[in-house]
Amino acid sequence: MEPGDRTRRLEQGLDHVVRRRILRALHSRPDGEASPVSLAEADLRDEPLSGVAYHARVLESYKLIGLVGHQRDQTYQRAVYASLVEEEPEVLELLAQAEELDARPRTR
Repeated sequence: MEPGDRTRRLEQGLDHVVRRRILRALHSRPDGEASPVSLAEADLRDEPLSGVAYHARVLESYKLIGLVGHQRDQTYQRAVYASLVEEEPEVLELLAQAEELDARPRTR
C-alpha cells in the first residue's frame, strides 16, 4: 500500500464520530473485542444499534477493525470485531486528539 493510500484510508475511516468511538471502545476492553450489540449496549448507548453496526462494517471495509468471530445466542449470530490499529501509533494519537471534540453533544 502506498503511503498516500494509507493516509486516505485512515482519513476516510476515521471521518465519523461513531467510528472513532467504536475504535476507542474496542481499545478500552480487556480482550479488545466486541460485537456491535455489546458496543451499543455498553459503550455507545446514545447510538442506535443499526448505526453502530453500519459504522463497524465501514471500519472493517477500511481495514481498521477485523472480524474475529461470532457470538451465538438462541436466535442470532453476531459478528465480533477487534481493532487492527494497535500497531499504528498515529491512529491512536488521532483518536486521543479528537476525544474531547467527540465527547461534545451533537445536534441532529
